Amino acid sequence: MNINNVTMVGNLTDDPAAGTLSNGTAANMRVATHVEYTEAGSGEKVKRSDFFDVEAYGKLAENCLVELKKGDRVVVSGSLRYDEWSDGAGNRRSKAKIRAGVIGRSLEF
Repeated sequence: MNINNVTMVGNLTDDPAAGTLSNGTAANMRVATHVEYTEAGSGEKVKRSDFFDVEAYGKLAENCLVELKKGDRVVVSGSLRYDEWSDGAGNRRSKAKIRAGVIGRSLEF
């Protein structure tokens, strides 16, 4: 059995952007996650931010477009997708994305 599920808590970097498909609505978002930790060897405190593209479709996308806005703290659960393409110069590019199954506001402060 293969399992592909990721869950994260972070903040929307912008308002969700609407997209349309032949069979419904899409919403694209970017979520920033933040972590602070102490390096084991040096004891130095490190703050790190990572940014993830999130896609939602159908009714979930419609709800995201109405209910969510830049800065909202959200919980996202979905599958990790890996897209590959060639840019205009022929260079191979890739990006990991999350295809959301569930998105909700986080009440964690």
